[in-house]
Amino acid sequence: MKTRFSHAFSIACASLCLPPTVVAAQGHFPQGPLLPQIAQTLPQIKVVLSKPIYVIHHDAKTGAPIMPSDVTANALFLNFLPGTVLPAQFTWHATLEWSIKDFGTRHVIGSRYATHSSPYLIDLKEQVRGGTLTVIAKASVGGQEYIGVSQAKVVADNPPKSVILASFPKNRWGLIASKIGMVESGLHQFSVQKGQPGGMPEVSYTRDIGLMQLNAPGGSVTREEQVWDWRENRDQGLRMLEGKHRTSQLAYRGGNGRGGFRVVTPVGGSGLAAVNVARALLGLPDAEVPSVSGMNSLSSAPGSGIDPGEPDPDKLALTQIERDAIRRYNGGREYSLTPEIDPDTLTVKSVSWKVDPTRGGINPHSGNPHYVLDVLKARSGFKLPEPVKPHAKKTKRSPRKRRHR
Repeated sequence: MKTRFSHAFSIACASLCLPPTVVAAQGHFPQGPLLPQIAQTLPQIKVVLSKPIYVIHHDAKTGAPIMPSDVTANALFLNFLPGTVLPAQFTWHATLEWSIKDFGTRHVIGSRYATHSSPYLIDLKEQVRGGTLTVIAKASVGGQEYIGVSQAKVVADNPPKSVILASFPKNRWGLIASKIGMVESGLHQFSVQKGQPGGMPEVSYTRDIGLMQLNAPGGSVTREEQVWDWRENRDQGLRMLEGKHRTSQLAYRGGNGRGGFRVVTPVGGSGLAAVNVARALLGLPDAEVPSVSGMNSLSSAPGSGIDPGEPDPDKLALTQIERDAIRRYNGGREYSLTPEIDPDTLTVKSVSWKVDPTRGGINPHSGNPHYVLDVLKARSGFKLPEPVKPHAKKTKRSPRKRRHR
């Protein structure tokens, strides 16, 4: 009987809108489907945001991100007894966060509190960030603290492709970078689905982020802006590509004797190991490999990085150095020293730089051995400016002398 009466008393307290501390003191708060209905009748603060989704738009001409300026929160007192003295101001706290495994971004508003009446305008202009917006309003009524919470999404649309393309350097590396961006993300910073106002950053299964797919676990993302501002993402991708280019120029210099490159077996060919086995059966010593101490670096000659039959729709005529830099952007290296075997004499005629069958350690189950070909085939729409034709120099004519009669 005591339990039944206590249960009934708790329901009566809820229907009279008594403070939750009074109801909780009975120790028999009802459970099950009845609980949400009763909770709705308790005194509470309800926070209502002006929209469920806010969008980071981009300037149509410059592509600059434009943070939403209409983020407004209203705090309402609900179910308080008539005559209850209600405060005019609330303590507000808002956070805007986004995260993937082992990496995330956070807007500076998350470190601030504000005392303000309702409605409360949340200013997001200080930083370009998105994710989940959580707004909390807190107030004290009759010595009891009440808290209301509401959430919304802050997503982003993609700038026009023409604006993105126009932002790449007007040179060969700008074209190469735009083709890499096309392969990596389709030149999208955000994964916007059809019919949706915007989306979250493009993230691959290896946690590569954005337009140029910067790898977060590997430390390629150095600033949170690179997640939410496509221009920052592009700039970091260009810096990385420039670094890979420098590495390709330096790493293959065999003349210093410190390259440490192994001689590998070409795909489908008679490898050095097979030659030495055959020589051993004939009682001959291992084949001598020509010295590589004087080996030149990778070629910078146009077309040296394109194999016969490979696509080149943009007529790039890649050099070996450029091809290797593209590979390094994706991981690994493209070239190794490869022997040319004379099957008649079982000797090594020469050693030269060839595309490494293992692409510098690419895992056949997770890497992309066709990455360079994918970049070659990609058509981003980037156009190199026409070369400026030199103007013909005008010859100065000497002034005619008048003849005096």
